[in-house]
Amino acid sequence: MLPWTSGRSFEIWRYGAGHSQLQMYSADDDPLLRVLILFESVEFMSLRRTYRDLTLDFADEANDPSGRVISADSSLRLSVTGTAAAGVIICARVTVVRVSDAPRTWLPDDSEPIFSLSAPG
Repeated sequence: MLPWTSGRSFEIWRYGAGHSQLQMYSADDDPLLRVLILFESVEFMSLRRTYRDLTLDFADEANDPSGRVISADSSLRLSVTGTAAAGVIICARVTVVRVSDAPRTWLPDDSEPIFSLSAPG
């Protein structure tokens, strides 16, 4: 599943502090290929607002673009890269889905799964 290269531009769409959820959304030019990335139980993030040609991958101390050492034993430690920027997010789960319209809920009912990955344990 990872690395996952989208070939699309994404922007931060919504963050909910109560449930520690982050959405990144890509509408690009094709309304039939809208994509939503949902990060759940976010513990840490260091991200830019937008990522062109977004790629998600596992991050470790060697390839963590934040340059910080943060304990993430029971979480996913992910690098978020694009053509001009890099970031990191530590979370319990990441889900990537196709959606028919701009998301108004955290995981729309009409979403079509691309992949989902949860932290071990």
